[in-house]
Amino acid sequence: MGKKHGKITVAVPPHYTSQKCSNCGEIVKKSLSTRTHICACGCHLDRDENAARNILKIGLSTAGHSGTWLQDSLNAWGEDTATF
Repeated sequence: MGKKHGKITVAVPPHYTSQKCSNCGEIVKKSLSTRTHICACGCHLDRDENAARNILKIGLSTAGHSGTWLQDSLNAWGEDTATF
């Protein structure tokens, strides 16, 4: 799909992406029914957002990309934006 749109596509193995803390890297075991990631470091996220941040980090490091901040991805959801 990425090639079609002129983008780099990176396959990221999903192992532990929802259990690894995207803030500190600690593995926080949880059952599939647990929908919130809560780590001792203070990170408190939806389980899927935590996994998405981990996948993004892995993908960017694999592609050799630098300069993209995780916070920049928030605008993809329209947060902190305004329409005039």
